[in-house]
Amino acid sequence: MLLATLAASGCLPQRSIGHFADNGFYHTRDHYRVRYADGEASRGLVPGWDLVNFHHGEDGQPVQARSEPQWWSGYDLREYGVHRGRVTRAERWDLRFARGDDAIFSRTVPLKPSWASYDLPTLLRYAVHAIQARYAGAPDLLGTDEGMPGFVRVISEGDAVVDGRPARFITFDHQDRQSRQSARRVTLVAMRPGQHAWRVRRWRVPMLLVFGVVTEPGAHRESRADFEGLVSRVDVR
Repeated sequence: MLLATLAASGCLPQRSIGHFADNGFYHTRDHYRVRYADGEASRGLVPGWDLVNFHHGEDGQPVQARSEPQWWSGYDLREYGVHRGRVTRAERWDLRFARGDDAIFSRTVPLKPSWASYDLPTLLRYAVHAIQARYAGAPDLLGTDEGMPGFVRVISEGDAVVDGRPARFITFDHQDRQSRQSARRVTLVAMRPGQHAWRVRRWRVPMLLVFGVVTEPGAHRESRADFEGLVSRVDVR
């Protein structure tokens, strides 16, 4: 896998995902921030959920992103027939919150240049159905590194708005082929963050900003309310 190859070669980058200021979390790439739920006093982004991809200080505040290999994701951005360049690594999630087995996350996902012409409905549906069909090279919006094959049933999809800008949502059930566990329900909200581009050495490639919530189907409505609260406090820069 790309992850193992780059880890073995010592190519895992070391940089901050972002920082926590007085009024919210700011991503290092400067394309968005998330305001705290109840202001500076708590510095909480999703009350009742644990931020798990950061180390925390003695006061309980996040201080540094985790750097173990499982917190990184590989991206092969080469176009068909091109065998050089555009392979990169980045943090698997910008923010990942957990409550039991449920998760809420935000991700910044680099895309192949040819995907820049896809509209959001097509791109999002392609990425979701790639989980079932295992399309090679499809955009990984969940952060699974091709580790989530299974059956997908789309529940709903439609237009959305994030910070007054066009976005797209899709909700689907996923059943792992190799697991007897019950299906997981997933809602993704994706958008293009303005004119920001992902830099891979001398190249610039398009990117998506993706927010997601993953739960048991019966718990999805309650957790989705917390998820929508997070998304409502996103400012796209």
